[in-house]
Amino acid sequence: MTSSGHRNSAQAAAAELAASPTTDVTIGSQPPRRWLLPVLLVLFVLALVVGWQVVGVLFGLVSLPEPPVPSFAEASGHRPEVYGFDTWSYRAGALVSELTLYYMQAGATCSAPPFSDEQSALIGRLFPQATNVVALCEGSEIFSRFTMYYMAAITSYDQNEALTYLDISRRIDWIGD
Repeated sequence: MTSSGHRNSAQAAAAELAASPTTDVTIGSQPPRRWLLPVLLVLFVLALVVGWQVVGVLFGLVSLPEPPVPSFAEASGHRPEVYGFDTWSYRAGALVSELTLYYMQAGATCSAPPFSDEQSALIGRLFPQATNVVALCEGSEIFSRFTMYYMAAITSYDQNEALTYLDISRRIDWIGD
């Protein structure tokens, strides 16, 4: 058979198939997948919710908040203990009443001597260089899934309380109290 004869028989077979009625032959027919779109949509929404939570936690780990500090305070030292536990020292140059008012407006609770035994122990442990603490302010701030606790010890070494120093300790609660 020549190539033209082979071509003719192929054309004849194609014409015969085209002329015959089409029959739908399905082997192991599958039902329509109507459930697939809702399932994928639910998975997508779940991934967004979980992903948003993870991004918030990661941002909280990378970008720690700092305790409130008056704009007029001049930094004189910083002592990082471990990540999230820090102590700063400032020369405030303001009246004790101005500093306590600042912290109370920031949401802290302030107290004056005599301090409780627990507060005295904290002052001695966190601020060993502060020998004349005239006010102690404690506050907190929630960020991401964590909480920052801070304590500000206000010290004064002159009669008029115009020469004030500020020592601030920050502690991040990573797991919750």
